[in-house]
Amino acid sequence: GRWSRKVTSQLRDRAEPRVLSLAQGVITPNETLADDMRRRTDTPVRIVRNPVDVGNYRVLRDRLVKPPLTTDRTLRIVYTGSIYAAQADSLRRLCESIELLRQRGISMQLHTYGPPPSREIRDVLPVDRIHFHPAVSPVEAAEVQVQADLIFLPLSFDCEYPELIRTSAPGKFGEYLASGTPVVVHAPLGSFPVTFVAEHRCAASCDRPESRQLAETLAGLIEMPAAAEAICLRAINVAEDFAEQVNRERFLELVATRPVFAAA
Repeated sequence: GRWSRKVTSQLRDRAEPRVLSLAQGVITPNETLADDMRRRTDTPVRIVRNPVDVGNYRVLRDRLVKPPLTTDRTLRIVYTGSIYAAQADSLRRLCESIELLRQRGISMQLHTYGPPPSREIRDVLPVDRIHFHPAVSPVEAAEVQVQADLIFLPLSFDCEYPELIRTSAPGKFGEYLASGTPVVVHAPLGSFPVTFVAEHRCAASCDRPESRQLAETLAGLIEMPAAAEAICLRAINVAEDFAEQVNRERFLELVATRPVFAAA
């Protein structure tokens, strides 16, 4: 709230070109933002993803056994992380979709793990239909993700910063893929998670702000367990690209080969 549009526009128009002209390299967490940067500068761009301890997820997947997706019990769909304007409308739409699924005999509950949302955000959420849990440690979050029936990755369709949404690479994205749990991405068309999922077929995706369409996406995973399993196997393979060691090497390669970084 302390940064007005006037101030941020001045930083964009005056400071950013200067910074880019002096930079020896630009690091971005995903392809969407990397493509944007390449259109704006000749400075070399390197993708270094938000890193994930994939080894820990490998151990948890072997140790924690969960029942298959079925309509014979109440399923847990999980979101781990903070809830603010970048997720609120998609989470609200998920609650509406869960009600639509209930009408066709599929029982599901939304469980969130993270800091309590602000009063402003709670006012736009059907809080009586969400099971809020306190924030947990990264180790505990990994266990929650692996034991969930479904994982939800929301990005807003209706907020004041659509470009930030489009280029966002949520830190939990790689974690979700590594969990071996079916992931449902609900985000605008053209946003990084939607584009990445379409390319790698590693999650289910709903890129329209429609509750019925999201309900159909969820039902497709539940009613076709073989397809859900195939998605999870591809997600586990793709998650290796988010591994800590892989991205550490990418970063070190960049700083070792760019003169200013190497001199530092």
